[in-house]
Amino acid sequence: MRLAGIDFAWVPESNGTAIAIGRLSEKGLCADTIFEQLYGMDSILSALDAYPDLQGIAIDASLVINNQTGQRLAEREVSRDYGAKRAGCHATNLTLYPAPASVELAKQLDYRGFCYFGQSEQERSFIECYPHPAIILKNAVDFGALLSPPQAKVGGFIGGRWKKCPLVKLATATDRLR
Repeated sequence: MRLAGIDFAWVPESNGTAIAIGRLSEKGLCADTIFEQLYGMDSILSALDAYPDLQGIAIDASLVINNQTGQRLAEREVSRDYGAKRAGCHATNLTLYPAPASVELAKQLDYRGFCYFGQSEQERSFIECYPHPAIILKNAVDFGALLSPPQAKVGGFIGGRWKKCPLVKLATATDRLR
């Protein structure tokens, strides 16, 4: 299974986005291509379009923003669970980000045949993720010892439940973990 991970820039026209492309097998996830410093939505989409067998995309960005102010539920829960380790979320809302590029990316992926994970049985999907809690869980890292505020982003929340699972097990995972 071919997967991609995107470290998305909030303003992709002026800040670089990075993409890692790899394969998930029973042996684990192996990245074979890294795109660094992609500028603009067109370059991001072109990099993804180069892999027609891509089945899943994890994106470090807010992809669904419906709240006018404050934090989204997922951001509040991640901040509650990981804020003490300096991996809390910044607020994402339509007042701060009236036309977020991340939401446009989600629309473009939908147009290309991907669906938001859990919304369809479609083979190609994407998901919003927060990598710092995953790093904390995997390596027992305390970002408070590594980062000066406010540099931390956070975890992975979908369908009302946290998913905590080693990547090697994702292809066959059936139960939800909390």
